[in-house]
Amino acid sequence: MKSCVAAPGDGKMVFMESKRLLFVADFPSVQQGKDFSQTLVQIPPSPHCEVCVIVPVRNEAQMLAATLTALIHQVDLQGQLLDPRRYEIILLANNCSDESAAIARSFAQEHPDIALHVVEKTLPPGQAYIGRVRQILMDEAYRRLCSLGRTRGVIASTDGDSQVSPTWIAANLYEINCGADAVGGRILVERTGRADLHPYARACYLREVGYRYLITELETYLDPDPDDRFPRHYQHYGASLASRGDKRL
Repeated sequence: MKSCVAAPGDGKMVFMESKRLLFVADFPSVQQGKDFSQTLVQIPPSPHCEVCVIVPVRNEAQMLAATLTALIHQVDLQGQLLDPRRYEIILLANNCSDESAAIARSFAQEHPDIALHVVEKTLPPGQAYIGRVRQILMDEAYRRLCSLGRTRGVIASTDGDSQVSPTWIAANLYEINCGADAVGGRILVERTGRADLHPYARACYLREVGYRYLITELETYLDPDPDDRFPRHYQHYGASLASRGDKRL
């Protein structure tokens, strides 16, 4: 089990007041020659939608409800409930042999105020890998934001076995509104998960985390990145990743 936390810098970063959390909306109708004939979601997005959250899922039945629960309880940087019209969730259950898709559909029915679109798809073996699935989802999110005429809509990605922090959407919006093209969050193992580890495995995990932080600090002295300055975390994974739609990865 893993838990995602959107921490665009590191734990020391202070998120600013919500008045700085401005709408980031306006996507070019120019679609740059992309072929969007393979539309995943037929229901049009809300005109208020600023963020498409994409969730690739493959056999995540055990964790999926917790993943979706975290996504529907999003708040702004002052702790106020985020308007659910400002984001939608597109979940692609690919090549599943469990009840993942059924769980997601049931969750959507139980929470009709949240725009949760569940798509089930069986990909050929050569395409049934996470990079391809995430690409399919990002293309769909981009198409939907384009349909609203937005240039700075945001595509935010997490995984079906991850639980994002309550301010995950707001924190990513804030950083992108401040000029970032992409934001990578840290991934933390939950306390309960760490407690279940064998003491030696837990010690190895903690040592690895400390080692990676030290390597990251050393890199900033040898070859500093002006766009990702220290203090920062060393993780940039698809389980907590956001980008402007027109700068999608």
